[in-house]
Amino acid sequence: MKILKLISGDFTKEIKVKDNTNLLTAIQGSGLFIDAPCGGQSVCKKCTVFINSKSCLACKTYVNEDITVILPEYSNLVNEEDKNHFIEKFKDIKIEPVIQKIELLIEPESRIYYQSDFEYFKAILKKEGFKIFIPSEIDLLSKISRATHQKNNYTIYLLKQNKKYEIIDIMEGTNLRNLGIAIDLGTTTISIALLDLDSRTFIDSLSFYNPQIIYGADIIHRIVFASKNDGAEVLQEKVQNELNHSISSLCMKNNLSVNEIKSVNISGNTTMIHLFLGLPSKFIRETPYSPTIKALPVINANSIIDIIQRGKIFVMPCVANYLGGDLISGIISCDLQNKDEINILIDIGTNGEIVIGNKDWLIGCACSAGPAFEGMGLNCGMRFKQGAITEVVFKNNEFVYEIAGNSKPCGISGTGIISLIKYLKEENYIDSRGKFTDKVTDKIGHRKAFILFNKNQTINNDFIYVDETDIDNILRAKAAIYSGMSLLLKKLSLDISEINNLYIAGGIGNSLNINNALEIGLFPPIEKEKITFVGNSSLTGSIKYLLSQNVRNEIQILYTKITYIDLSNEPSYMDEFMAALFIPHTDMIWEK
Repeated sequence: MKILKLISGDFTKEIKVKDNTNLLTAIQGSGLFIDAPCGGQSVCKKCTVFINSKSCLACKTYVNEDITVILPEYSNLVNEEDKNHFIEKFKDIKIEPVIQKIELLIEPESRIYYQSDFEYFKAILKKEGFKIFIPSEIDLLSKISRATHQKNNYTIYLLKQNKKYEIIDIMEGTNLRNLGIAIDLGTTTISIALLDLDSRTFIDSLSFYNPQIIYGADIIHRIVFASKNDGAEVLQEKVQNELNHSISSLCMKNNLSVNEIKSVNISGNTTMIHLFLGLPSKFIRETPYSPTIKALPVINANSIIDIIQRGKIFVMPCVANYLGGDLISGIISCDLQNKDEINILIDIGTNGEIVIGNKDWLIGCACSAGPAFEGMGLNCGMRFKQGAITEVVFKNNEFVYEIAGNSKPCGISGTGIISLIKYLKEENYIDSRGKFTDKVTDKIGHRKAFILFNKNQTINNDFIYVDETDIDNILRAKAAIYSGMSLLLKKLSLDISEINNLYIAGGIGNSLNINNALEIGLFPPIEKEKITFVGNSSLTGSIKYLLSQNVRNEIQILYTKITYIDLSNEPSYMDEFMAALFIPHTDMIWEK
């Protein structure tokens, strides 16, 4: 046996493993998190670790001696200094957690003879103001029975259903937490937040690539894969395993018990929710283009995320086949449903979603932007995290790069490549179609490439570069977003100047330079003062759901009142898309 010492930030764990154990397998088995969307196939190169100050891929490394391994930093959605600011978003919310917690002392000597254990327990809770259902789980009835025969303090977790309460769990002791998990189940990226719902505390967060991505970069390819043999089970298992692993890792890192997690809210597009729950997804993309169900009932957590033995999963409702619960979360996050003026919310992700409207009406659409903005589909792409090139400027006749975390670079993020394209075009390295000019002379393999960093300058000891395929992927993604917004505005006979606010959601908002985005034509020309970055609005809305009864009530109405526009049925959409494939787009080129 060998001793493997794992260090993740300020957290250290030692485990024993057999000789020649694969390092990635060992890390995953330890309960600590490591990003490996390709499943250890050495394709994604995201599982870089450090041993003796040298980088290596965990999936290609085997443990044959006692070693210390430095894991890559958690890709936190919210760093320590921003946590309080994040919670500021919820300061005006009346806290009514979706699952309530009460503490009480049970004194069996006060019992009436021949009274059943459950009737006695029911009477105790009735005195506290809670009318309860009879639990359907035998093991929960057993826990209640044992509790009623021993004088002790207990913590009881309850879910309100109409005017009665369902018992979720009963645990010995007091000062237990009421933990909640909010999940943004994205096509490319999954984001998780761990919260203490009673104290309104944002404890920690984690963001990582969706492991399903190896079976298809977008929802269409995953639906096709799910339709073959055991494809649906494979996709479901991939996500379930990753969520079990990441939730366990978050709790371990923060010295918390998974047993105190009683509520999970999941927000995602319609396809991701279907694949996560194992629902048939075939008709999302085929006639009659129908989801299985728009609003799901409450689900027992251990039927989907088995690490949470006693808790409930709440799923955000969807609007249509390509307009999902992540958009509902975004609307709630920005409070669009209560505003008088007309606003736009755009969630820039693989399945880009756009909604326009106010408190009286809301119209939305979805446009397949692809995963390029989230770093996938690019030769050297990565999410926003330590080592990512997040910004590019051109000054003193050279390109200057901003790197997250003050480290050596290991790839380029979506915001980084947007700014790079802006300056490549401005300095005549590419033309309006994104094709290299004669100013680019380097090659990677047999293809022309613009090299940002040489091998000896990077963490992975490999080139960081972009080629014409990378640029084309970004231009297609930006064309999808721009044309979706443009078409909705035209259908509503609105000019962009009539929009009060443009809310930009998604991970790309962490460091997007709006000047660069406007110059490459990602958005219609709108005053910069009207643009607000709202971060991961899907996750924010999911957190609001866990915290507020008012929000939960609003959602029950909201998803039924949004009008869905299917862009594939709009004859003019392809014309809009083709015109937007240029830098910035054809009408702007002609104006110049």
